[in-house]
Amino acid sequence: MASADELRTRIETNRAALKAAIEAAGPRWEQSPGGEEWAPRRVAEHAIGAERAFGGWIATAMQGRPPEQQQLALAAPAEAAAALEAAAADFTRVVRYVEDRDLAKVADHPTPYPKTVEGVLQLSADHLDNHAKQIRAAIGS
Repeated sequence: MASADELRTRIETNRAALKAAIEAAGPRWEQSPGGEEWAPRRVAEHAIGAERAFGGWIATAMQGRPPEQQQLALAAPAEAAAALEAAAADFTRVVRYVEDRDLAKVADHPTPYPKTVEGVLQLSADHLDNHAKQIRAAIGS
């Protein structure tokens, strides 16, 4: 079992990777790699929106105030990078208070991850990583 600090570090590392992938998208921002794959823009809008949802699930488990949900329409990578920073700040305001003893608290959410604060933190780290890789694959880097 990872500690709360270790999970926060993973999230921050994977968020930085997502930001780098977003910034590298450049002229491929709107280009779908083909088939049913999402364009980098859509991936970014989804991943950034999820930051607030994940923060909300943890806030509810911790009896705190969840971040406000936002509809995102990010026309350019620079806009997405700024939106990611804002969502990260909202997420961090929630998770900075999570201690190891809080990891087992029940956190209701509709994913296959464990229904605990730890499960949501793991989900957040994995989600950021998966979508950073998805954008990098879409832009060929």
